[in-house]
Parts: sequence; C-alpha cells; structure tokens
Amino acid sequence: MKEIEQAWGLPIPKDFSSIYDVGDFDSFRRGDEETVWLPSPLLTPEEIVEQAALKDEWQIPEGMVPFMGDMHDLACLDLSTKSAGVVLLNDQRERNRITDTFEEFISGIQLTDQAVGDNDGIIEEESWLDF
Repeated sequence: MKEIEQAWGLPIPKDFSSIYDVGDFDSFRRGDEETVWLPSPLLTPEEIVEQAALKDEWQIPEGMVPFMGDMHDLACLDLSTKSAGVVLLNDQRERNRITDTFEEFISGIQLTDQAVGDNDGIIEEESWLDF
C-alpha cells in the first residue's frame, strides 16, 4: 500500500488491503436501503499506482483515489476528508458519496454469488438463467 500512497501522495486507510480478501463483488448495500451497483473491475494495487500518472487526463478530482472501474465510471476512496469515505464518479465526474468511511464500505459489500432478489417460482432446469 506504500506504493499507492507514494504514487497518489495521499494516506491510504490501513485496512484498504482487506478489499482483496473479500472475494468477487459487484455491489454494495447501504444498511436496509438500496443496492448500489459498483463499476468493474476491482483494480490491482499495481493498476492503482499506474492510474496516478493519468489522474489529470482522466480528470480525477483532488483527494480521490480510484480503486474500481474502467476510468469512465469509478469507485474512489475520498481522502479529502478524515474519514476516507467511498465516492462513485460517473463519466461526467459527478460525485455520489455512498459511505462516510471505508469500513462502512467493506461491511456493505455484496458478493457476486449472493442472490439479489427472489427466484421463487423459477424452475432452474427450464430457465436460461445461470443459477
């Protein structure tokens, strides 16, 4: 994580590396509220370092460190505040803050294989859906 801090010039939360131990995920759930779909893919630490050289070209706001996405739609650590929340940036770089802390983000991650919704009444053998 020191390489990321050096490349971006920002302090990365100590528990950031835990994101690589979670498993495959593609969404986040805010408590009992809505599911927020996350941009893919999860960037490797090396890719996060490489993206620092492109931050001006890709118009990454100050204090933001992308860790997910294709550089059009991004999930970023917002290090412009003490709490290091998570912000989604769309292609127009509009901000949607989804958590106030990184810990809150980790605890709300939904693994890819977790069912979203109810599949009662679907006959698995007769469905084209991949169960």
